[in-house]
Amino acid sequence: MLKKKTFKFDLNKISFNLAKKYRIIFGNYGIKSLTRGLIDHKNIESLRRKLSKQLKKINNLNRSKLFFRLSLWKSFTHKPMLSRMGKGAGTIDRWKTFINKGVILIEINTNVPFSALLKIFFRSIKTFPLNLLLIRKNM
Repeated sequence: MLKKKTFKFDLNKISFNLAKKYRIIFGNYGIKSLTRGLIDHKNIESLRRKLSKQLKKINNLNRSKLFFRLSLWKSFTHKPMLSRMGKGAGTIDRWKTFINKGVILIEINTNVPFSALLKIFFRSIKTFPLNLLLIRKNM
């Protein structure tokens, strides 16, 4: 019995529009990465929860909006415990993405002043695996 071979994405073959990755488009503030590395869906979810919770505390009208500009596209496989070597790769365990230096991860559209947003930002990025920076949109 033949199994259908699944292909993984190759980093060299994927073309990105670099001008859009390093520029704020949707909001008036952005969270930018200062280092490169891997991001898991758990990291993104924890950052989203912390940011939205802190924004709701300051902005009672809840007019703040978060825009995530990430897509998890790299699959990581995992073999089950007590399985012998060989017989191909295991099933897909999790999805991750590679982040380069200077890429905008999250955009925030809010009317909160920058000083208050800076406090929220520093409270919420404590457990994030990469170094991040809060930037304003060039108006």
